[in-house]
Amino acid sequence: MEKNFGIKWLDEIDSTNSEALRHIEELDNLSVIAARNQTAGRGQRGNRWVVEPGANLTFSLVLKFAPGELRVADFFSITEAAAVAMARLPMVDARIKWPNDIYVRDRKLCGMLIENGSAGEWLTYSVVGIGLNVNQTAFDPELTNPTSLKKISGKDYSTDEILGIILTEFGRLLPLLRTEEGRASLHGIYDSDILYRKGIRSRYRDNLRDTEFEGIIKGVARNGRLMIENCTENRSETYAFKELSFFI
Repeated sequence: MEKNFGIKWLDEIDSTNSEALRHIEELDNLSVIAARNQTAGRGQRGNRWVVEPGANLTFSLVLKFAPGELRVADFFSITEAAAVAMARLPMVDARIKWPNDIYVRDRKLCGMLIENGSAGEWLTYSVVGIGLNVNQTAFDPELTNPTSLKKISGKDYSTDEILGIILTEFGRLLPLLRTEEGRASLHGIYDSDILYRKGIRSRYRDNLRDTEFEGIIKGVARNGRLMIENCTENRSETYAFKELSFFI
C-alpha cells in the first residue's frame, strides 16, 4: 500500500502541517510530508509538539475529497481512521485515548492534529498531522507522561521503516472513509476495547462544571462525543473534546 503515497522527507521544517497547508492546492491526494526535525510543531488547540531532532517521526498526510464525497458532519471518521492506524503499530499494545492520542500503559506515545478544509457542507481536504515518539528517551520534565517505542522496547527503530508500516495501515483503512458502510465499520473498530479505559471506572474532571467525578466510559458517538456514565452523580453524560479531562 505504501507505493500509493507520495513521500517527501525534509531535514527541518517549522511544522509539517503548516507546510502542507501552505501548498495544499498543488499537493495530490495521499501526499506525505515528513520531517527529521520540527522547530514549531503544533498539537491540538495550540499545544506545542516538542521533539528531539532526528529521534522521532513527524509527518502530515494530505487527503483530498471530491465534491459530495465526505460531509463536514462526518469529519470524525478521519480522526477514527488515523487513531486506529496508529494504535495498530505492531511493536506495542496501544490504546486510543479519546479522541486521538495513542497511549501505552498510561503513557502518551503519539499525538495528532487534524486540520480540514471545506466548501459548504462538504470536506475538500484534510491534513492529518502525526507526532510519534520513536527513539527519544529523555523528555521535557514539564511533560508528565511521555513514552517512546525505544523506552517501551529498549530497541532503536528506523523512522523511515516505521513510516512505511504506518502508511501501509492507513492504506487499508482510508477506503472506508468513502462510503457510509465503510465509515460505520471504521467506527466499530474505534469504539471497541482499543479505546483507552473503556468500561473501567476512573476519575475525570468535568471542565464545564469544574467538578471531579468517578465515571465509566461507555463508548463514543458517531459525531465524536464521548459517552460516559457519571457514577458519582448517577447520570449519563456526553462530552466534546476539551470538555472532559482524564486523571492519568
